[in-house]
Amino acid sequence: MIISKDDFTGLFKLAKSTELNKVIDATIERYEKEYVYKVLGVALGDLFWADCQAGTNGVPTDPIYLAIYNSFTYQDATYRQNYCDWDYFPYYFAGQTVTVTPLAKSCGMKELLLRAVYYEYTRLTTLMSSGQAGLNMPGVDAATTASSTNSIRYAELQYNEMLPSWDAIQWFVGTKNKTDYPDYVQPEYFPEFKTSSVY
Repeated sequence: MIISKDDFTGLFKLAKSTELNKVIDATIERYEKEYVYKVLGVALGDLFWADCQAGTNGVPTDPIYLAIYNSFTYQDATYRQNYCDWDYFPYYFAGQTVTVTPLAKSCGMKELLLRAVYYEYTRLTTLMSSGQAGLNMPGVDAATTASSTNSIRYAELQYNEMLPSWDAIQWFVGTKNKTDYPDYVQPEYFPEFKTSSVY
């Protein structure tokens, strides 16, 4: 495994107990490799996965896999986002042309997987309870556990924050450095922004 329940701290904090730890582990087991395949395809995903398993604490040892495991930022004219960049929408809507050299920015595969598993865990467990334990809403006197709607919405924000990294990693292995990643085949899966139907 690349991530573990101990990685769910800070922005990705999840409540933990003996029973919840089993659910977190099961969610990682179910979704972690699936998201590796969705981003890298099966052939490159298997190679990346094997290198991570051979390394210490799920960190790959081969420099080509370390390059996508870690975060990166490139400003490159060959990068084209595969999702809508709402920052430029008003210009497009007004019929104006915006000339930019886009940023390909990735938080790295580990954080991408944390965001994906956090989303899946919250989506699954919020359906079983009244809210996400561990996600608190500030109050005047004390914090209260977030409602189901707020829990799902926060998980969606984490998922949506993952999309630029997903796109950047696919560009990195499929365009910028494709000679280093000959096993990469673009998966026929296109991530979409998540919006809740809980409202």
